[in-house]
Amino acid sequence: MKRSFINQKELSDKFWNIECSGKIQTISFGKTGTKGRETVKEYADEKECLQESEKLIA
Repeated sequence: MKRSFINQKELSDKFWNIECSGKIQTISFGKTGTKGRETVKEYADEKECLQESEKLIA
């Protein structure tokens, strides 16, 4: 699962991406046009990874 979000309201121009592959969740975020920051988390199983990803998306 991979989802991407862009916020371009008023002066903001930011992105937020989340990818869930197996037990690994990767989140990247920052100002559009830059590499931004990235965090990687590993969960006990794929189901837990998907549940936590869906919580963040909501």
